[in-house]
Amino acid sequence: DFHQRVYAIVRQIPEGRVCSYGTIAKLLHHPRHSRMVGQALKLLPRAYASPHLPLPPQPEGAEEDPNAVLPAPPPNPEWVPWHRVVSSSGVISPRGNVGAVRRQGEYLEAEGVEV
Repeated sequence: DFHQRVYAIVRQIPEGRVCSYGTIAKLLHHPRHSRMVGQALKLLPRAYASPHLPLPPQPEGAEEDPNAVLPAPPPNPEWVPWHRVVSSSGVISPRGNVGAVRRQGEYLEAEGVEV
């Protein structure tokens, strides 16, 4: 499946680095399908979009201590770091969702990438 192959390549992009849609398409041996790479990332299943798994729910009837330190959420082994994919010119590709563009920039800056 094309989408799963895209996700497998994106998972290999190291933290603090970026890759272009076109480069991913070339790695898939479909050099003219950079837009399909973008579409695959746009349709990324929610289960792949977060680096952490959700915390399990509290048992029913358990009292919540407001001063308790929350445990760190477990890492998500299926995570696809979608934010590391940019346009061929190295900038965040504009899209209809302004919040997603801002979030991508924040994620990249947190990894040390100049945006």
